[in-house]
Amino acid sequence: HVITMQQCPFANVTVVKHDKSTFPECDTFHALAREKVERLQPALTVLSQAQNSAERVRGTVSLADGLSSALSEMSAHSKRTVILPPPPDTTPVTNCYTPNGGPRNCVSGVSTLSRTTDADLRAAAKRAGVAFADTLPLMCRDGLCPAVVGGDVVSADGAHLTQVFSASLGAAFAELLAPPGS
Repeated sequence: HVITMQQCPFANVTVVKHDKSTFPECDTFHALAREKVERLQPALTVLSQAQNSAERVRGTVSLADGLSSALSEMSAHSKRTVILPPPPDTTPVTNCYTPNGGPRNCVSGVSTLSRTTDADLRAAAKRAGVAFADTLPLMCRDGLCPAVVGGDVVSADGAHLTQVFSASLGAAFAELLAPPGS
């Protein structure tokens, strides 16, 4: 089962949309997601959210508190809970892979936002006693993230992984999401 809503983080926080408009549907979605996980009692729950979630938080609940609340609620009804961080933001391949430039021009450093997001999610996972799947080494090495890995374009828009690259990560994700000792 996939439970997701565009622009809505898993953290129990009130957010605005990217265009700064209100987003009450996200608050409703949080309740529906909790109810579904409670009803399903899954063997594995994978939680993820976009890097820009922190800058879109509004209201009285901090992102850290919202992460803790969501992790407590979700992990109570799941045998195993794993936080999957978002991919690092990179330069869109269309901006650098041009007639005048190739893959060598398409390397981005890991941004401060990516590092902060990973650190926040890793800390929340540790506080809640759930797993954090460190995916950064799958896409970057030594702080550099190429637009092409193994012949596959990693991200066309700089934020979302391509379907082909995502599929190439299947075995690695299976290993990252497996229970310890399996």
